[in-house]
Amino acid sequence: MYNYRLKTLTPIHIGNGNKLSNNFDYIIKGTQINVISFDRYISSLSENEISKLESYIETLEKGNSIFDLIRKPTYEEIKYSVILNTQTPNPKVREIAEHIKTVLNEKGEYGAYIPGSTVKGFIRLAIFYKILKENANLVNCNEKEKIKKTEENIFSVELQKQTLKLMTYFKVADSEPISTKNLEVRNVIITNNKISEFAEVIKKDTEIKISIEDKEFQEKLSKLNLKSKYLETIKNWKRACYEFSKSIIEYEKEFFKKKGLVKLHNFYKDLEDKNSPKSPLLRIGKYKGKISQTLVLLYETNKEKYGCLFEDKKGKSDKNINPLPKTRRITDAEDSLPLGWVKLEELN
Repeated sequence: MYNYRLKTLTPIHIGNGNKLSNNFDYIIKGTQINVISFDRYISSLSENEISKLESYIETLEKGNSIFDLIRKPTYEEIKYSVILNTQTPNPKVREIAEHIKTVLNEKGEYGAYIPGSTVKGFIRLAIFYKILKENANLVNCNEKEKIKKTEENIFSVELQKQTLKLMTYFKVADSEPISTKNLEVRNVIITNNKISEFAEVIKKDTEIKISIEDKEFQEKLSKLNLKSKYLETIKNWKRACYEFSKSIIEYEKEFFKKKGLVKLHNFYKDLEDKNSPKSPLLRIGKYKGKISQTLVLLYETNKEKYGCLFEDKKGKSDKNINPLPKTRRITDAEDSLPLGWVKLEELN
């Protein structure tokens, strides 16, 4: 079923939109965070304890925990536990961005996973980036919604008076679910800044299997005998991922060199060696940074031609404004890693 593997080279966070609150979602014991099943906890409270809940609402708004006000959860009321990995002494963990999960069984056990749409999104962007980089003439700054229309034209062809969306044949399933033992909580900070956010992440060096229907994709596109000048680039999607990641890594390496952040500069030097056309690196999830999720690196290759891609909504562009990001997010731990890097490897 699974024909590829994702190996996490740095922590990965893919949020489900929820934030765990220290009011009633978890308790911290040393460096261990116990995430509580609030439903189980409430259902086991006595009538007297339940009657106290309403009177505690005001107190909870001040940052106190319901577990301190009523009683501590039992072992059976704990959903799972993760380690808090941060160098910050005595951190005030008020909220934790939750990583996406699925329910594994009737016991209510959870498993974390990586959505297929997340992986496919990076692959599609990498293909688009490579095509635009090699064909600057495709950018028409006089058209409204220019970049969206260009993308639609590249990934669509006319076949028997019908519009065929090429990437519909490229299918990426959600990854296998992995144990919550592969999760930890990291403090994500802006480099040289105190602003931070706590988030559940998949640990570095975790291997996760995933299914990508590459062979069927290649066969179907070949059988269609389509006349598209970009078809080979689309079919050779691994090469596109390799080149896109290569561009990101080169830029990040120089960025941290200029900032004098030697450890991060050396990290990206090592990352270069891990990227290859057959087993490319991808950057996925939240906190991956602007250049990993947009076409902003094109601006570096030709500021005059690609500058219009980064105009504001009214079509105005300030030539003195550089759209390239000036800040980066890393984990506040001993390794001080950026987030989102995975290596894609085909299984034998």
